[in-house]
Amino acid sequence: MKNNKAITIVIIFICSIAMGLFYSCENSVNNGKIDNETSQRIRTMLMTPDSLRSPEDKALFQKIEAIVYEKCIIKNDRFELTISKNEVKAMGIPEVCYDMVKKDIANINDGLDSPNFPIPRQEVFDGFQKSKDEYFVRKESQHPE
Repeated sequence: MKNNKAITIVIIFICSIAMGLFYSCENSVNNGKIDNETSQRIRTMLMTPDSLRSPEDKALFQKIEAIVYEKCIIKNDRFELTISKNEVKAMGIPEVCYDMVKKDIANINDGLDSPNFPIPRQEVFDGFQKSKDEYFVRKESQHPE
């Protein structure tokens, strides 16, 4: 039962990042104007089931997922992103998405610090680690060497 709660929190974590990306890209500013192309691309990607996503959208989603699972660590009982904005840009991900992931991680850490948070911190970290392990198994099965 406790493990299910932790997995639920991890799913909320991922959804929070996805929804944050949607919101951020919807409201992003690029040289004083709304970046409609990025906004529409992210909106379409997030609202489309994986089976119906274009190859380009699947690739972007996988890159964002890679940031969450490969570049997010737990350090000193906090989630921490270990990639720079420039590295994210080099991966072909809009920098506004990086900003939102950073903001969402800060919000999640703030939630974990709240005395009203319903799940023990360690259960959340364990759930995240389990999801991360599953991601790497899935990734390895897609790209056997």
